[in-house]
Amino acid sequence: MRRQRDRKFFGYLKVELRSRSPRLWAWSIYRDTTDMMLVTSDRPFVHAEDAWSAGNHVLASLEQGIPVEGVRTLEEAV
Repeated sequence: MRRQRDRKFFGYLKVELRSRSPRLWAWSIYRDTTDMMLVTSDRPFVHAEDAWSAGNHVLASLEQGIPVEGVRTLEEAV
């Protein structure tokens, strides 16, 4: 288990259904203290488990302070 004080970012991952037919999923990462979306997936996933795995990888990188490339941040989405 990771130690809390080693984390650079505190947030959570949310996987949501983006379309019903065909069923497409996407993930988003929110800041824990403000519930503001910071990062979202730039492509849809066919399976929720795939979206969860990809989003969890990005969240782990953010927690370690590693810059994440290839994802859409909040500033780019606006």
